[in-house]
Amino acid sequence: MLTGRSPHAILIDGRPGVGKRAMALELAKLFNCEKSRTEACDDCSSCVKTASLIHPNLHVLLPMPPPKGRADEAQLLASVRTASLEYLLEDKAVARSNHNIPIDLVRAVQREMTRTPTEGPRRVCLIFEADRMHPAGSNSLLKMLEEPPRQAVFVLVTSATDRLLPTVVSRCQRLHLQSLSRSQLRTSLLQSGVSEAQAELGSRFGEGSLPRAREVLSEEFEVGRQNAEQFISDAIDGVDDGYWKLLDEIDATRDRAQLEHFLRMCGLYLRDLFLMSADGDGGIVNVDRLDRLKAWAGRLAGNRVEDAADEAELAYEHLARNVSPSLVLADLWRALRPDATTRSQ
Repeated sequence: MLTGRSPHAILIDGRPGVGKRAMALELAKLFNCEKSRTEACDDCSSCVKTASLIHPNLHVLLPMPPPKGRADEAQLLASVRTASLEYLLEDKAVARSNHNIPIDLVRAVQREMTRTPTEGPRRVCLIFEADRMHPAGSNSLLKMLEEPPRQAVFVLVTSATDRLLPTVVSRCQRLHLQSLSRSQLRTSLLQSGVSEAQAELGSRFGEGSLPRAREVLSEEFEVGRQNAEQFISDAIDGVDDGYWKLLDEIDATRDRAQLEHFLRMCGLYLRDLFLMSADGDGGIVNVDRLDRLKAWAGRLAGNRVEDAADEAELAYEHLARNVSPSLVLADLWRALRPDATTRSQ
């Protein structure tokens, strides 16, 4: 039950795609619901306005491009509401961005949070992908959390708690969302009418996330998968043209998500290869590509597989730091080439 002693800051964390955005929005509705203090009714004027992000007491922060030229405060707040609606409608597990949460937007919202609520008892600030807040913004937020306005509530959402300031985390009540089990994902997919094979594949790819499990049904999923397979095959064969061809096909400046998806596919294939060398094929994700995996395993020694898997993880991290795509992929490519040497040698 929400009372006057409810927390002024809540941190919702968990793996990508476990429902953190939806949970944050439900909390925002509940804080100003006109009919209930235990569960948002979804019917009152406040709940309807909050769901549409037009409630005057609701403010949102998320990564987005900095404004072009000088923008006044009203323009900043209007632009983030439009971007937030698009963000919440995305049926994707991960929605990373090249941008931070703009410091000007953080300051504008903080000024709003100090004002008396106009409808309902609370002003609520949802901070999506809070780990991508500009350092100056994190410090400004920390000051607010140290001495929060009496009627303000901050709800932070992240899949990377370790990237937040420890002092920010310590001032929040933490709400960790658990991942779904493989059997739960499989059952949900079957109930939506997909085939047994698709449900099995989706439950493995989902890694606890239903939106991610559903991605196996999309055309983009298969394209990204084929790109990863071609990249790994060409690297193992030493066909350097494959590296440059991929860079031409994946334009990360226009569609960062495409490159992220590609790197995730590579990482999962390499993880499968590592599992096959260690434990057989019982825990692999790409169950419908077993013949291909066995062919690769016959050409990659165990140490090279482990090194390449490490490089795939590093490439994903480097991408988050806006490293050039060509540099992001270069070390992964070299780790897979037939002339690669392992770190242990």
